[in-house]
Amino acid sequence: MKDLKPQLKQFFISCRHCSDKVTWVVCIAILAITAFFMYNNFYKAITDARVLSTLKTQVALEVVDMDMWGKVNKNIEWKEQVLAADEKANRNPFR
Repeated sequence: MKDLKPQLKQFFISCRHCSDKVTWVVCIAILAITAFFMYNNFYKAITDARVLSTLKTQVALEVVDMDMWGKVNKNIEWKEQVLAADEKANRNPFR
Protein backbone atom coordinates (compact mmCIF):
# COMPACT_ATOMS: atom_id res chain seq x y z
CA MET A 1 0.00 0.00 0.00
CA LYS A 2 2.91 2.31 0.76
CA ASP A 3 4.28 1.75 -2.76
CA LEU A 4 0.89 2.59 -4.25
CA LYS A 5 0.59 6.09 -2.71
CA PRO A 6 3.60 7.62 -4.53
CA GLN A 7 2.44 6.06 -7.79
CA LEU A 8 -1.07 7.49 -7.36
CA LYS A 9 0.38 10.86 -6.44
CA GLN A 10 2.53 10.81 -9.60
CA PHE A 11 -0.52 9.77 -11.68
CA PHE A 12 -2.65 12.64 -10.34
CA ILE A 13 0.15 15.14 -10.95
CA SER A 14 0.48 13.98 -14.55
CA CYS A 15 -3.32 14.16 -14.95
CA ARG A 16 -3.32 17.71 -13.63
CA HIS A 17 -0.79 18.73 -16.30
CA CYS A 18 -2.90 17.06 -18.98
CA SER A 19 -6.15 18.46 -17.68
CA ASP A 20 -5.28 21.95 -18.89
CA LYS A 21 -4.78 20.66 -22.42
CA VAL A 22 -7.92 18.54 -22.25
CA THR A 23 -9.91 21.52 -21.00
CA TRP A 24 -8.72 23.64 -23.91
CA VAL A 25 -9.53 20.92 -26.43
CA VAL A 26 -13.02 20.44 -24.97
CA CYS A 27 -13.66 24.20 -24.98
CA ILE A 28 -12.55 24.51 -28.60
CA ALA A 29 -14.71 21.53 -29.57
CA ILE A 30 -17.75 23.07 -27.84
CA LEU A 31 -17.15 26.39 -29.62
CA ALA A 32 -16.83 24.63 -32.98
CA ILE A 33 -20.04 22.68 -32.42
CA THR A 34 -21.83 25.88 -31.38
CA ALA A 35 -20.58 27.74 -34.45
CA PHE A 36 -21.69 24.88 -36.72
CA PHE A 37 -25.13 24.82 -35.06
CA MET A 38 -25.53 28.60 -35.38
CA TYR A 39 -24.48 28.51 -39.04
CA ASN A 40 -26.88 25.72 -39.98
CA ASN A 41 -29.90 26.89 -38.01
CA PHE A 42 -29.70 30.68 -38.03
CA TYR A 43 -27.39 32.07 -40.69
CA LYS A 44 -28.65 29.77 -43.45
CA ALA A 45 -32.25 30.49 -42.49
CA ILE A 46 -31.66 34.25 -42.66
CA THR A 47 -29.96 34.06 -46.05
CA ASP A 48 -32.67 31.75 -47.38
CA ALA A 49 -35.32 34.23 -46.21
CA ARG A 50 -33.50 37.06 -47.97
CA VAL A 51 -33.29 35.06 -51.20
CA LEU A 52 -36.96 34.14 -50.99
CA SER A 53 -38.00 37.75 -50.41
CA THR A 54 -36.02 38.93 -53.44
CA LEU A 55 -37.46 36.15 -55.58
CA LYS A 56 -40.96 36.97 -54.38
CA THR A 57 -40.58 40.55 -55.63
CA GLN A 58 -39.60 39.26 -59.06
CA VAL A 59 -42.49 36.83 -59.49
CA ALA A 60 -46.01 37.82 -60.50
CA LEU A 61 -48.46 37.04 -57.74
CA GLU A 62 -51.53 37.11 -59.97
CA VAL A 63 -52.43 34.65 -62.70
CA VAL A 64 -52.35 36.25 -66.14
CA ASP A 65 -54.67 35.18 -68.95
CA MET A 66 -52.11 34.59 -71.71
CA ASP A 67 -54.66 34.68 -74.55
CA MET A 68 -55.94 38.09 -73.48
CA TRP A 69 -52.39 39.35 -72.93
CA GLY A 70 -51.45 38.23 -76.45
CA LYS A 71 -54.42 40.07 -77.96
CA VAL A 72 -53.63 43.25 -76.05
CA ASN A 73 -49.95 43.04 -76.97
CA LYS A 74 -50.76 42.55 -80.67
CA ASN A 75 -53.12 45.53 -80.53
CA ILE A 76 -50.42 47.73 -78.96
CA GLU A 77 -47.85 46.62 -81.54
CA TRP A 78 -50.30 47.29 -84.40
CA LYS A 79 -51.01 50.81 -83.10
CA GLU A 80 -47.28 51.53 -82.85
CA GLN A 81 -46.75 50.35 -86.43
CA VAL A 82 -49.64 52.49 -87.70
CA LEU A 83 -48.31 55.58 -85.89
CA ALA A 84 -44.82 55.01 -87.30
CA ALA A 85 -46.22 54.64 -90.85
CA ASP A 86 -48.35 57.81 -90.41
CA GLU A 87 -45.30 59.74 -89.20
CA LYS A 88 -43.33 58.84 -92.32
CA ALA A 89 -46.23 59.72 -94.65
CA ASN A 90 -47.16 63.01 -92.97
CA ARG A 91 -43.66 64.27 -92.24
CA ASN A 92 -43.27 67.93 -93.09
CA PRO A 93 -39.77 68.60 -94.42
CA PHE A 94 -40.08 72.32 -93.62
CA ARG A 95 -40.39 72.03 -89.85
